[in-house]
Amino acid sequence: MGEPFSDCNDNSEGEHSVWFKFVAPPSGAVRITTDIGPDLGTLSDTKIGLFSATDSSNYSTFTILACDEDNGIIDNGYTSTIFTSSLTAGQTYYVEVDGYSDEDYGTFCLQIEEINPTMLASSASCTDLQSPEGSTNFTGWVTLVDEDGKLVANVKNPAGGAMGDFYGSYNIDGDGNGTPRQDGNGNYYLSRNYTISNDDSLSNVEVKFYFQPGEIAVLAGVTGNATNLGNLSAIKQEGTVCHANLSSTNGTTTQIMQNSSGSVNGVSWIDITTPSFSNFYLEGGTSPLLIHLTSITAKNTGASNQINWSTASENKGDYFELERSTDGRFFTLLSRINSNDKPSDYVYYDKTPFNGINYYRLKLVDAGGRLNYSNVVQAMVSSGGRSVVNVYPNPATKNITVRVTGSGNGFVTLTDISGRNIYQAPMTGSEMNIDVSSLVNGFYFIHYVSDDLNEVIKVNKQ
Repeated sequence: MGEPFSDCNDNSEGEHSVWFKFVAPPSGAVRITTDIGPDLGTLSDTKIGLFSATDSSNYSTFTILACDEDNGIIDNGYTSTIFTSSLTAGQTYYVEVDGYSDEDYGTFCLQIEEINPTMLASSASCTDLQSPEGSTNFTGWVTLVDEDGKLVANVKNPAGGAMGDFYGSYNIDGDGNGTPRQDGNGNYYLSRNYTISNDDSLSNVEVKFYFQPGEIAVLAGVTGNATNLGNLSAIKQEGTVCHANLSSTNGTTTQIMQNSSGSVNGVSWIDITTPSFSNFYLEGGTSPLLIHLTSITAKNTGASNQINWSTASENKGDYFELERSTDGRFFTLLSRINSNDKPSDYVYYDKTPFNGINYYRLKLVDAGGRLNYSNVVQAMVSSGGRSVVNVYPNPATKNITVRVTGSGNGFVTLTDISGRNIYQAPMTGSEMNIDVSSLVNGFYFIHYVSDDLNEVIKVNKQ
């Protein structure tokens, strides 16, 4: 009982899973796939998950890191492929292989090998990516590959929650090592770019873009400046249509500084946190963000939530945008705070917080328009000790989440405006997800009942 399963798709929950383990190579970067040519086997529709664990004999210590259901290219593409560059060298990891549904059985081959340059996407002109599915419960990495199963990017929603279908395209001149392109301001960028979109309009998402180390060398040679992997940044341009060239006529642009970067075995990447999906170009020779944030915390002080942060450096013209969310995914602006032009400690009191969990983050913007995001912190408002029910997003399109704080086990019922029961189930934890994608647009009601709480919340399905 309690065996973990690959939850990036809800069709199968590990009913007939098979487990494997491996030790991460020194690079910490591998490809895990059932998409391996003539050795495919009879199970042509697989799902795989990558897990870490502190105790292999205790299911509760397993944490899912990445999952895939349909990144293959063989036999209609229903096999699976995961790329990761985040493993700890020498540590043991676990892979679960399962069928798409509880009726899928058969033989298969699993291959785990170190990432190398031949696995990277190359030579494409705004070519579509595959569209891997997500799940409302999945919190790990999703791999984005091209139609040949080659690696383009990885995406992750650190706050958890919905991870719906991904779409997009990529553009690469030759093998990526050709002459870098140049925007209207004379800035050079890699000869590859990316377009990503998502069904759930996610925000504050972590993205890793992959490329070859030689592309940085070519960029440095053309620009003549100190371009290197550590000062590569992402230029985010609004829009969902792939444009091979970065042009001011294609939409508003924002520079996002990298969180980190890496290069192993002929494969390089940078990691960013983006407020939304769009077009992304990788530009070299940029300086680090001038604002250096050292800490951010949040706590409840009764009627207010107190948010504190500190900086080690900042300059004239820099500013902060404090954002708030009820679900850790969709943030709205709470206040803009100008910098003190020197290392400082800041405090802000949110005097109108929501009942339940409030999520906060800072958008750091320097005088040059470059930006980055802080970690997400949270503070709980218990409403004088009362239990609290939150339902989000509202309005909803595909899924809604019911979250309860300060209450024991309860029962959730979804009804339409006539009172007809559409869905009902016991709620044994603090959170439940309900699929409403098939419901007609209109108003519905969530009823939550427990020993100490009876609450009804109106939901707008759009």
